[in-house]
Amino acid sequence: DVRIYNRTLNSAEIQALYNQVGHCEIETPEDYYLYYKLDENPHTTISDSFSGASIDTNLWSVSPDASVSSGKLIINHAPNTIWRGITSKFQFEDDFDAKIEYSNLNFPVCSFSAVGINFYDFISAGSYRNIERRFFSSSNKLFSDSPGGDISDSSTNGIFRMVKTEGKVYVYRSDGITELSNNGFSNYIVNITVYGRDDNNGCSAYSEFDNFVVKIANDSIDYSSHGWNGNVRGFPVQDSGKSGNAFRFDGIDDYIISDEQVSSRYPSFF
Repeated sequence: DVRIYNRTLNSAEIQALYNQVGHCEIETPEDYYLYYKLDENPHTTISDSFSGASIDTNLWSVSPDASVSSGKLIINHAPNTIWRGITSKFQFEDDFDAKIEYSNLNFPVCSFSAVGINFYDFISAGSYRNIERRFFSSSNKLFSDSPGGDISDSSTNGIFRMVKTEGKVYVYRSDGITELSNNGFSNYIVNITVYGRDDNNGCSAYSEFDNFVVKIANDSIDYSSHGWNGNVRGFPVQDSGKSGNAFRFDGIDDYIISDEQVSSRYPSFF
């Protein structure tokens, strides 16, 4: 628990807190400036193994180029079209950690073709981040973060992974572990697209995708009378506590930031 009181506790109340694990019965929500129980799950997980008979239309908007087969998502990108695949119906604005496996990647000999994932801010048009495997101009296959740069990567199997925390988006190489780059990203509402695309020269990329998972940071609920919920940053893990659940922080970039009203109204506490 994290509690900031709006008054000095008397000796009986301090003794009650010492003796009792959990909530002190003589306290009320009006006694706090701020009260985080940290009982809730610090993040929401959305996953799809694509093991059904069809793509889950509760999660995804589906283009004609996308289908499922043998427990995998197939994007057999039609020539002369761009940005076709599946787009999430869910949206998120806080920190996230998203990844999806790709395999059996195949590019025809053409001037440009690509498959990848894209996070697009549809409030601020044109603000996006994407990771894609490209075939460009020759036989070179490249791994790209756009905006960003390319590195040589000719593997046909790998992981697309992107993590947003501390106001930046971190992009990882095809092992899903080694950082490739990081860029600033506005805190707008975004969704995700798993796609294929080309440059309208008759290319047709093909790839299989599996085991999509995204962890989205939740708010920490303020149980005071003010309702100043905290924004979870990073990806603390829910654990068992002395009273109910608890957050386990990694000591690096996991934290909770309070509502601006709290720190501005009571600067001596923050």
